[in-house]
Amino acid sequence: MASDHHLVVAVVRTKLRAYKDQVGRPAHKFNVHKLKEKAKAEEFRTKLRNKFCVLEHLREETIEEQWSSLRETWKTTCKTIVGKKIKHKEWLTTDTWALITERKNLKDTINQTQDMVEKQELQVRYWEINKEAKHSAQRDKRRFIEELTAEAETAADQPNIKGLYEITRTPSGKNSNPSRSVKDKNGNAIATEDEQRARWAEHFKETPNRPAPPTQLLDINTNPSSKAEIKIIKAIKSFKSGKATGPDGIPPEALKANIQNSTEMLHPRSHQDLRTRTSTNELEVKTPCKAAKER
Repeated sequence: MASDHHLVVAVVRTKLRAYKDQVGRPAHKFNVHKLKEKAKAEEFRTKLRNKFCVLEHLREETIEEQWSSLRETWKTTCKTIVGKKIKHKEWLTTDTWALITERKNLKDTINQTQDMVEKQELQVRYWEINKEAKHSAQRDKRRFIEELTAEAETAADQPNIKGLYEITRTPSGKNSNPSRSVKDKNGNAIATEDEQRARWAEHFKETPNRPAPPTQLLDINTNPSSKAEIKIIKAIKSFKSGKATGPDGIPPEALKANIQNSTEMLHPRSHQDLRTRTSTNELEVKTPCKAAKER
């Protein structure tokens, strides 16, 4: 039977559409791990307190405008002080990171170069650096695994079950007890074990002989907390650290960095919001009764 139809064979691939968050949540996580450092945490509290003092002197706004101002205050402070969270592989050495940085700079230079001859020369250099960076990363990871294996064998022979358990969790990136680096007085990390021991000895010699702090009055609120403030404090303390941010984009660690200041910022807004809701409910309840009396 004659027909003008033709058989068409095709391969169809489906791809899920990328979801874009429309609620203002940042696309990246803040490096809230820096808030564990005393100097960084104090800087964060001071900057947040100063911004809150500026907000107090602004004109009266609605609940939505006030919450928007508070939310932007927390987010901008986190962005300025702690910055964006960047994942680093702990087994990579300084030389490997130098090669990775050089490779990234070469990639940017290649994208900006218009001359084809120069671009080909840069691409050849980029391929060499890329190969060196990959080989260096492989050597670092192999050395890191060998060191972990030796530590695991030592822990199993002692026996140290807790240490063995933490070592086996380290390659999966789920180490719950990361070791903190020892730093000198200038804030630079100390690599060798002998220098770390010398720094600890210096620290304990200076700590008992530290001069007495100057006597000064501290700006501490000694007034008893109200029931609303106590509820806000309990709510902030109940937040779990290390969790993803909500629609407001504020990490829990930012609220828990200074619970007193966070309570002072949130308490007037919650009181006003509660008062607004109460007045609205009273209107809704009283209006039918008033109408019934008029009848």
